[in-house]
Amino acid sequence: MERTKHCVAYFISDHGFGHAARSGPVIAEFIKQGIYTVVVTSVPQWFLEETLPHCDGTTWEIIHTQTDVGVKQVTSVELDYDQTVKDLTLLWDNKVPQILEQIPPQLKKLKVEVILFDTPAIGPLIAEKIGVPSVAVANFTWDMIYKPVESSTPSLKRFIDNHKQIYSKTTLFLELPYSEKNIFPGVEKLPVAFLGRQAKVDKATVRRELNLEGDNNNNNNKDQGRKLILYSFGGHDFSPLIAKC
Repeated sequence: MERTKHCVAYFISDHGFGHAARSGPVIAEFIKQGIYTVVVTSVPQWFLEETLPHCDGTTWEIIHTQTDVGVKQVTSVELDYDQTVKDLTLLWDNKVPQILEQIPPQLKKLKVEVILFDTPAIGPLIAEKIGVPSVAVANFTWDMIYKPVESSTPSLKRFIDNHKQIYSKTTLFLELPYSEKNIFPGVEKLPVAFLGRQAKVDKATVRRELNLEGDNNNNNNKDQGRKLILYSFGGHDFSPLIAKC
């Protein structure tokens, strides 16, 4: 594919793989249109390549670096805000100054024209630094996530204020379905449809590979065909939580 003169950067949250999963189809469309894309994240390259073509530098490239913290999780329903504060402090006091020194020159050299982000605050921060528009692709922001526990974790206030101030620099907010109210106040908003990857295997194959049907040789197996609910991603150990129940 012949590359156009256009180039964008896409900053993806390091918190789990969900942000990368919904960013993938957008990046794939950029590539399809011949727009060279620079992905900035610590999400593993192999995960992105499940949606995107092999990263050989002809249609896209990846800059591996931490982009945000999100929330430190014990399980998908247990959050550790004290550790979150420690991780945020390390990121913003030690790592962000280095990122702001190293990443902008690389993006300028590639002639990046716009920065999209889902939803690390360093996205609009770097966009401002190199003088290009920033576009949020989101249904929540991290300051909104931290705000409800500010009273019990006062040290989060610094990062709530920091994120809110940086997010206000955003040029355009692409509002995903079920977005939280009042995020990106004062920023131009454009509602968009759901984003996500399409399944590559059918339901029966997934159930078989995860051994969710029990003994497939037993035609009377009561597990066959039963409805199942996916409760959590992330490989968390729920045994301590279950023991409390």
